[in-house]
Amino acid sequence: NKRAFLSLPWDYIYTLNIDDGIENGSDYRRVVYGNRPVNERIFDDEKCVVKLHGDVAEMLTYLDSRCEIFTQEQYVASLRKNEVLLSKLKHDSIFQNLLFIGCSLDDEIDLLFSLVSAEGEGQQTAKYICVTQRPSVLDELKYQKYGITHCVVFDSFDSMYDQLYSIGKQAQTIGVDD
Repeated sequence: NKRAFLSLPWDYIYTLNIDDGIENGSDYRRVVYGNRPVNERIFDDEKCVVKLHGDVAEMLTYLDSRCEIFTQEQYVASLRKNEVLLSKLKHDSIFQNLLFIGCSLDDEIDLLFSLVSAEGEGQQTAKYICVTQRPSVLDELKYQKYGITHCVVFDSFDSMYDQLYSIGKQAQTIGVDD
């Protein structure tokens, strides 16, 4: 069900996970690492997975790995070093609907910086978070802080991926003008 979900025609995928599950289980083979200058045309030319918080293979392979973002200091530094990807995420949050799956949104300074609309930008898009438990009042307040507009509760991650895939397939039948 996860592979089916990943087979939907997403332009690219952001992930906070450092594992290689997406790129090894889908057509999203091109990995875009954080904290590096990025050729933005890659998003037009390739099916990319954007590793905002690092990539385990890169960390284990290179002694000068700089893609990981785990500590508060790394989060703060990434606001400058990861400016290209965070600007892209900010742009996407303004002009694209976003779907968060399996994301706790706990102290994600870089996401908070990118997702909160600047004054005057208004809310033009939806930001969905998909969870498997009804959120607490504190979670709901946290989601609001990140600009989440909808919280969808599923029975399990399996049913989540199945239903999202089904909805995605239905969405493909709707014309662009509609």
